[in-house]
Amino acid sequence: MREKFVFIPSIETQTSNLLRLAGRPLEVRDQLIAKTIEILGGHAKSGKDKETRALDTLSSNLNTRGSDNHTLLWKYEKEHLAAGEDWEAAKELLRNYTDPPGKRRIMVTDFLKSFKEFNRGTAQIEGVVDPAKQTLVKLGTVFLGDARFVDLRPQPTGLMNTVYVLGRIHGNKLIQDENHTDAHFVWLPNSNTYVRRFVTRGLNHNDLINIRDRRDLCAPVQTIAAVKREIKGGGRNQDTRHDVTEGTDLSEEQQIISHTRGWQKRYISTGVSARPVFSTRGTQFMSLYGTAVIDLAKVDLESVWDVHSPIAVGNVMGWQPEKVVTARGPSNNARSLTDEEFLALRDVLRTRELLIKFRVPFNAVNCEEDGDCILGYSMPSYGDPDRIKSTAQKWVSGWRKVIADDPLNYAGYNGRYWIFMQFANRLDRENFDRDLWLPPRWDVRVIRLKRYKMPATLDGWK
Repeated sequence: MREKFVFIPSIETQTSNLLRLAGRPLEVRDQLIAKTIEILGGHAKSGKDKETRALDTLSSNLNTRGSDNHTLLWKYEKEHLAAGEDWEAAKELLRNYTDPPGKRRIMVTDFLKSFKEFNRGTAQIEGVVDPAKQTLVKLGTVFLGDARFVDLRPQPTGLMNTVYVLGRIHGNKLIQDENHTDAHFVWLPNSNTYVRRFVTRGLNHNDLINIRDRRDLCAPVQTIAAVKREIKGGGRNQDTRHDVTEGTDLSEEQQIISHTRGWQKRYISTGVSARPVFSTRGTQFMSLYGTAVIDLAKVDLESVWDVHSPIAVGNVMGWQPEKVVTARGPSNNARSLTDEEFLALRDVLRTRELLIKFRVPFNAVNCEEDGDCILGYSMPSYGDPDRIKSTAQKWVSGWRKVIADDPLNYAGYNGRYWIFMQFANRLDRENFDRDLWLPPRWDVRVIRLKRYKMPATLDGWK
C-alpha cells in the first residue's frame, strides 16, 4: 500500500570486480542492470498510470448531475492507496525473470527488517552472469522507505534543522548521491518520517495581512482547551465529538481530528503533493489569495505533524489506513467519534496534509507578489458578506470584473465578517471600489491586499 523504494545501480569498481567482470561478463552485468531498471520502472509507471486514471475519473465525474460526491471521493481514495508501488509485488517480478526460460537471472536478498545499521531497509540485487555456473555479481541496491536518506554535506547556513538528501552505497558506506543533492528533505520526530523540505500553503486573508506586516503566519486558535463545538453534547448533532468537558486540554490526536473535521483550527495546513486536491464537497482547493512555499528547515519540527501518507498517519494517529480500502462504505454520515475518525483518515490521505501547530515563522515563508488586486469588505454580523455580495452582483458590469470571491462564514480579521474579491489588476479593483454603492448604515469597512505566488525557484526545492 503505497510504499517507497528506489533501485540504485552498483558503482563498485574494485580491481577484483573489474578483473572478474572483464569482457562479456561485464556486458552481461550491465544488461541485467538494465533489465532490473526496466522491470522496476514498468512497475512504478503502472502505479503512476493508475493514479492518473483515478484522478482523471474523479475530476470528470465530480459534481455532475446526480453524482454522489462522497462515494466518488471514496472510490478515488481506495484507488490512490492501491496505485502506489508495492515492494513485495516488485520483488516477485524481479525473481520471476528468467532467461533462458527456467533459468532465474535476478536474485533479491531483502534486508527490510534487518537490525544492522548498514543494510537496514535495503535489498541487495544480484545477477546471474553465467547460468551454467550460477556466477553472481552485485547489480545494485534497492532502498526501501527512508533508508536512503543521508545528511547533506556541507549543510546550508542559517537553518534550524538538518537537511537530508538521497544517498547511495559506495565502498560499503552510505554517502550522498551527487546527482540528487538538489532535492532537500527534513526528518520529522513526531511521525518518524522524512518529508520534502519545502511544502506549499494555499494562503488565506489573515496570511496576506501577516505577510504584509512581516509577521508569523498563525492558526486561528492558539489554545489546546476544548470548546463547546468540539465536545460531546455541546450542541446539535454533537454525539460524534470528543467525550470531554469544556476547557479540558485535548491530546494531540484529538486536536488533529478537530482540525481535519473543521471543529477547531489549531494548525496551519500545508500540502506535500503537486497533484490537484479535492475537499469533502468535491471542489478543488484553489486559493484566490495565492500560494506560498514554507521552508521546514526553518520551522520547529516538534510542531510539525505529518499525516499525508499511510505510514505517517499510522505513526502519528495510530490509525489503520487499510480501513479506507476494506470499509463497506464511505461513512459520510458520521454517527460516532469512530465514524468521524474514519472521515478524518480519508481526508488527510486524499489531501496529503502536513500540519504545523499554531504558527509558521515569517522567515520560513517564501512567496512573491502576484498583483495588488485583492479587495475586502466587512460588516459586523454573520451573513453580512452574502448581503454585500448579492448587492454587488446587481451591478452586472462591475461584477464581471470579479475573478473570484470568498464570503467568509466566520469572524475573520478584526473579528468581523468579510467578503474578499480578486481582480485582474489594481486598476480594476480601484474602479470597482470607487463605483460600488453600499448603504452607509451597513458599517462597511474596506481592506486592500496584495496576492502572492510561489517563487520561481529555491535552492533544494526540486
